[in-house]
Amino acid sequence: MPDVKLSASIRDGRILMALSGELDVTGAAAAEAAITALAAQGQWLIVDMSALDFLDCSSLSALLRVQRLVRQAGGDLVLAAPPWLVLRLLALTGRDDVFCVHASVAAAVVSVGSRRGGTVGAGVR
Repeated sequence: MPDVKLSASIRDGRILMALSGELDVTGAAAAEAAITALAAQGQWLIVDMSALDFLDCSSLSALLRVQRLVRQAGGDLVLAAPPWLVLRLLALTGRDDVFCVHASVAAAVVSVGSRRGGTVGAGVR
């Protein structure tokens, strides 16, 4: 992932993944693999996009694939603080109703915390 950085942490028992930089075709597969590796059975994942400068269609497709896998396992993948360019890409591709989108990480944590779903135990750093 040359132009994007991914960091993971636990927030209120949920996995919080922060993306920063530019996520495009050169890093989409690696980002997808990294996010998928963090997904636990039935876990709700929060993707913090507040520091994301760019997202292309291949990366959006990667996020959709991860979301599908997480939903099949009983969880979900939600987006927190996406910049206008991500919101615009979602609208242009007709995917603006596919993801649960929150204005901030704090709002996503509160929303996800009120829903049923697994919490993270040992093994996730």
